[in-house]
Amino acid sequence: MKPPVIITSLFITSIIIALIPSLTAQAELSLSAGFKSRGEFNDNIFLDRSDNEGKESDFISRIGPELKLDYASRSIDTKLTYSYERRNYLRNSNENEDVQAFDFGSQIRPIKDLLYLDVGTIQAATQVDSRRASGFNNLLNNRTEQRGLTISPYISRQLNSTTAITGGYSFSDIDFTSTGSSGSSGDGEDHKEYNSFASLAKNLNGKTTLSLNYNNLRHQAAVNRNDLSVGGEYLATNRLTFDGELGRHWFNYDSLENSNDGFGHVTSSYLLTRNKTLDLGYSVVASGVSGFQNIAPRPEEPEGPVADEIEGFVDTQGGATFTRLFDATFKRTGKVNSTVNAYGSNIDYSESDRKDELRHRC
Repeated sequence: MKPPVIITSLFITSIIIALIPSLTAQAELSLSAGFKSRGEFNDNIFLDRSDNEGKESDFISRIGPELKLDYASRSIDTKLTYSYERRNYLRNSNENEDVQAFDFGSQIRPIKDLLYLDVGTIQAATQVDSRRASGFNNLLNNRTEQRGLTISPYISRQLNSTTAITGGYSFSDIDFTSTGSSGSSGDGEDHKEYNSFASLAKNLNGKTTLSLNYNNLRHQAAVNRNDLSVGGEYLATNRLTFDGELGRHWFNYDSLENSNDGFGHVTSSYLLTRNKTLDLGYSVVASGVSGFQNIAPRPEEPEGPVADEIEGFVDTQGGATFTRLFDATFKRTGKVNSTVNAYGSNIDYSESDRKDELRHRC
């Protein structure tokens, strides 16, 4: 994470801690340390599109310590996490790397059961160029670290015993840092995001809850996305729960063809024993991206008098990525937490192309 984000997070944390005595006299502070390990086998770490001759497999281990500081009270919840991870490739040791992360999250409740303020850091892996090969959880090819800070004030109110409303706004300032030494195509485009959201939830019979959700995302790079969806949760038994969402995205671009596409997910969670859980899920997610520009070479200037106009073209591409993911996860909690995860994914890119004529007057 870039130094300004860390400094901002620490500054906000210091303000919150300074306000704690005046906001509440009842609070709980805890400090915990842990160690995480993860291993995975990948049969095509460089995402080679050719036959098996060009594909290279490897076993990747990810290990490292983690330190957490938690503060909880009636008015504030704050969490600080520092982690270090060593990523080792069994056959491709030149790809080994060390990754450090600092995560901050806090919720302030100025008005009980009504007004909330969430502040936190953002850290996630994402694609650099959606037109190039990329894989879910792939660390080397066409990937970058997305990091930043988000602030979100919102209201959430229980109108009665069965109906609740939520509405608010969030602002995110995001920057990028490339990861992996192979296949990177450069950093992503730093940008700001402005998000407005609202939802209405209704509990029907104690076991079924339905919700109507709206979201508007404005991207600094001339992208506007509107989402409308219906969500639901069903408590089948004390051990088995289903939830899902079905909706549609509308993408509006300043200089590209607009588009709209559906999205949704369905998941189930089954409590095998007191500390063992099995989760199954399937999702289709679309995300808008800003346009990519490739300016064609300008034609050679004619001999003799300079022409009044020199023409060229801009070839602009943009669109959305569509990720279909099936996920199965087994979790065991206790003194040692363990997770076994299996997944399959398919990522498509939906393009919008246009050519704009450029005229340069001499």
